[in-house]
Amino acid sequence: MDTSAGCQRVQLGPTNRHLVWDWNGTLFNDLNDVVAATNSTLQWMGHPAITSARYRELYCRPVKTFHEKLIGHAISQPMWDVINAQFLAAYASNRRSAALAHDALICLAEARRLGMSQSLLSMMWHEQLLGDVAHYGVTAFFSVVDGDRDGKGETKASLLSRHLAAQRIAPRFVIVIGDTVDDALAAQAVGARCILVTANAAQSAATLKAFAPTVRTLTDALGIVRSSDGV
Repeated sequence: MDTSAGCQRVQLGPTNRHLVWDWNGTLFNDLNDVVAATNSTLQWMGHPAITSARYRELYCRPVKTFHEKLIGHAISQPMWDVINAQFLAAYASNRRSAALAHDALICLAEARRLGMSQSLLSMMWHEQLLGDVAHYGVTAFFSVVDGDRDGKGETKASLLSRHLAAQRIAPRFVIVIGDTVDDALAAQAVGARCILVTANAAQSAATLKAFAPTVRTLTDALGIVRSSDGV
């Protein structure tokens, strides 16, 4: 099983549908731990903690811009490198409640049963992503698992374009299932469809509804895919 994009064509199943899943906030419910790591970082900088609701209200990408919104002023690149390292360390050490979304395994298995091909694309650092996906036992569902390899601030749109090109999948066959505006914009940029799932999302449902169809759960998202494909 390939775990990074290579030059091989993915054979679409009988539905001619390929699902590109997001990880954090979509298949993987780590919102509480991300907020905890953010608050740890804010405390380290001498700023007050925020609630999950406030996090979802303000969250945006690039993440540097999000932190600038949190603290109310610009952050230099050298200082951001320090802040980001602090956040990553806090996230790695404090991740206690994170788990797969309650219906993740059911939906992955059902999509495979229906003959859909599936891959995973995340802005999470690549090696950590591979380890987490393996830890939760879902690697075999995906033709490719791709994360951020160099941390140079690429957009999800550019990663998605490369992710699909490496698998030789035409965007017209693709539905991106994610939890942020970034997922919707990435799909739009390459000509794919997108469904945003709000249950564990990093952004509020009110924000997401302006950019793509929204549903509460992964099961609901797969229901839309099934109905649109007549399966």
